[in-house]
Amino acid sequence: DNLTNIELPNGITELNEGVFGECDELKSVKLPENLQKIGGSAFVNCQKLSDIQLPDTITEIGDRAFETTAITIKTLPNSLKKIGERAFGKCYQMTEMVIPDSVATIGEYAFAYASIKELTIGKGVEVIGSCAFMMVRDPEIIVPASVRRIEWCAFGPFYTEKMIFEGEPP
Repeated sequence: DNLTNIELPNGITELNEGVFGECDELKSVKLPENLQKIGGSAFVNCQKLSDIQLPDTITEIGDRAFETTAITIKTLPNSLKKIGERAFGKCYQMTEMVIPDSVATIGEYAFAYASIKELTIGKGVEVIGSCAFMMVRDPEIIVPASVRRIEWCAFGPFYTEKMIFEGEPP
């Protein structure tokens, strides 16, 4: 597989499941400006993929969409509502993450094993799935009052020194 760069036209609003998964040499992707959904496993195991910008129109990132890639995205778009299971799992180059207030659901293992040392959880998040932030090493995590459900081991094992709950713990 020699595919290293992809530039998608602006007419595309959704990437289907597995569309570019397992592209071993893929390094750079230019997504369309009006893209709304990235399907499950769209870029899974594209281990050299590091250059990608998510447009401000994306509302959903599917299960395993970017699992085991080299992306270093630090802030997700304000249009995003749902982060699927394992969406950014094993993204070892990812050291910071700002989840916008627009996100309501963070799926199981969504950021598990990423190398996140600075995490900001948006004030609209309602559900944090099992093991969503497994191995996150931020010394202080603030859980917003909007969170209604925290599933099993969402932040474990704990490498965090301090967790602050802005509202009543769920």
